[in-house]
Amino acid sequence: MKTKVILTIAALGLAGYVVAQQTHGGLRRYERITEVTGSEIYRYGQTDRNASYLDQREYLLVFFSASWCPHCRDFTPYLRDFYTKHQDRSFEVLLVPRDRREEEMQGYYRGFSMPWPAVPFDRGDVIDRLGGWYAGPGGIPNLVLVDRQGRVLSSSYSFGQYRGPYAVLADLEARWR
Repeated sequence: MKTKVILTIAALGLAGYVVAQQTHGGLRRYERITEVTGSEIYRYGQTDRNASYLDQREYLLVFFSASWCPHCRDFTPYLRDFYTKHQDRSFEVLLVPRDRREEEMQGYYRGFSMPWPAVPFDRGDVIDRLGGWYAGPGGIPNLVLVDRQGRVLSSSYSFGQYRGPYAVLADLEARWR
């Protein structure tokens, strides 16, 4: 029955609504975070690209951002400070680059001294998959809080309205209390 409803909605041209229902409605479940992120990550200055340590984290903040976005550039230092302040907590940030060229992404990543991993720029399949599942109706910066099973707990977008990434960080802090 659920499959027929989803197919009917998609046939009506409301595929974005279906994605929102699947992610925000908690229908999408996984056993490991790496089923969401893929098995490889990028960390500036490190050769180990194994993402398996993410499976041990309680929460993942999926950060859609790009060097050309002024709001992203404004938010990134705040996120870096948040990350550093709470580094003893069981969470990780994962940058999902929305840059047009790899050099732009790497310059942004290095320039802001991002201490968290990123989806490798050459993994367009993972970037597209994460974007399809979690990116919301568009616009960046977009921060999405997911649990170990890939369920969306908070997002910069709520019911199609932009709340911004700061609200997601507040939601994560509330979960820690």
